[in-house]
Amino acid sequence: MIPEWVDGIRVYRGAELNFTNFEGEIDLSSDTIINRLDYTIASFHDDVIPPGSVEDHTRAYLHSAENPLVDIIGHSGTACYEYDYERVIPEFGKNGKVVEINEGTFHVRKSSADNCRTIARLCMKYSVPVIVSSDAHFCRSVGVFEEALSLLNSLDFPEELVVNANMKQLESWFLHKRRVQ
Repeated sequence: MIPEWVDGIRVYRGAELNFTNFEGEIDLSSDTIINRLDYTIASFHDDVIPPGSVEDHTRAYLHSAENPLVDIIGHSGTACYEYDYERVIPEFGKNGKVVEINEGTFHVRKSSADNCRTIARLCMKYSVPVIVSSDAHFCRSVGVFEEALSLLNSLDFPEELVVNANMKQLESWFLHKRRVQ
């Protein structure tokens, strides 16, 4: 319900979608996504779908790669939802998806940090863009992503592959995303 502009500040409206099954289906209608949101993030959450096998998760991510309603793949390094990274990451790139590097992983899902490093390396290898997120569940955490940036810096991750490295890149991504839809 928030307008696009508030006190001269552009507000991009988005939602984190839940995968509802291992076919990569999501829990928000296409009408809501198309008419009310600027972007979406799709993620696994164990209170919606319990972890399955690596092949189950791989299948869900491959389907999400082909879903035009999904823009960003959220916290996909989560240890209990491991997938075939080498097989899936290139598909994210081919289908214009952005992979989230999520600060919350380094605090809430510490066992997932190595997976995030692997995913970031593969994103570099296949030139798949990433977005850095604070995953703020509290107002003081908004914009805090030291660990996520530290991971990317340790890999010499190319700045041009970080969608939100600066406002120009972020705005460019939104403009490109609109033209593709």
